[in-house]
Amino acid sequence: MNLEEKISLHQRMADGYRNAYLHQGAKDGATYDSWKFAPDAIYSSPYFTGHDVIDLGGISGGADSSLIFEAIAASAIQEAKAYSVTFPDWKLVDYTSWAAENGYVARVRWEGHTRDGLKMGFYSTTFVETNNNGEIRHWQTFVNDEEYGPFLEAAIGRRGPFKGHLEYMELVGKVLRENGLE
Repeated sequence: MNLEEKISLHQRMADGYRNAYLHQGAKDGATYDSWKFAPDAIYSSPYFTGHDVIDLGGISGGADSSLIFEAIAASAIQEAKAYSVTFPDWKLVDYTSWAAENGYVARVRWEGHTRDGLKMGFYSTTFVETNNNGEIRHWQTFVNDEEYGPFLEAAIGRRGPFKGHLEYMELVGKVLRENGLE
């Protein structure tokens, strides 16, 4: 791919992520258009995984990029459903992205209202880096606990930071089980 093709792909990836959440579609199974993972893809987040760097192929049952994508999509669906229990209208309300030669960066504002009408929200920042084939090789997420912590306490019963890749998703799963949404 030449530079123009790479930037175009990265913008489509950024737009695909935005579109999956824009109208609360992720909880209904919307996935991130144009996202493909490298077999050696990794994920890291000081908030969601602590100091751990997660081998996405290892946790998805193999280094097959389609298995990684399926695992990521399933996690996103579970997370969106769990958040929607407390915040039925939870969704992306503002999105800015910057595509580059080696990936993209996005800043997202998420908001929702509790059933009692309390509005809560937070920002997240995502960095997606791709290899020369346009496959994601490193994905990072950053959030600010000052806003996200209280939101998570309301949504899943605990704020981060979390350790490893299981702690956060176990709490998400608990919310789904308790509400018959598995």
